[in-house]
Amino acid sequence: MIKSIFNFTKKYFPPWFPFLPSYEGYLSRLNALNMLFPELSNFLLKNNKFNPDLQSSINITFVDSLPIMLTKASHAYKCKIASDISSVGYFSSKDTYNYGLKLHFIATYRN
Repeated sequence: MIKSIFNFTKKYFPPWFPFLPSYEGYLSRLNALNMLFPELSNFLLKNNKFNPDLQSSINITFVDSLPIMLTKASHAYKCKIASDISSVGYFSSKDTYNYGLKLHFIATYRN
């Protein structure tokens, strides 16, 4: 999904991002922001503009995903754990192969 966002941005918004780095550089910069997201969530929850109206029927949904690494490096091609939902992948930001799966998380707040 991150790669599709990167490709979409590169294809349709080059004037907005004239110094867009390579995909690996993009991932590196994105990973450097990981401590920002809890602070951003706290800001959104504390700011009155973003507090949901208790009488409102609007739902707020958060979506996230993260890799779960079962094994890495040379063991990646030998591992057979949960083979129906796992596969070998490559982390370009860590320059390593791994065997694992991706956890997709969806949380909805409803009044």
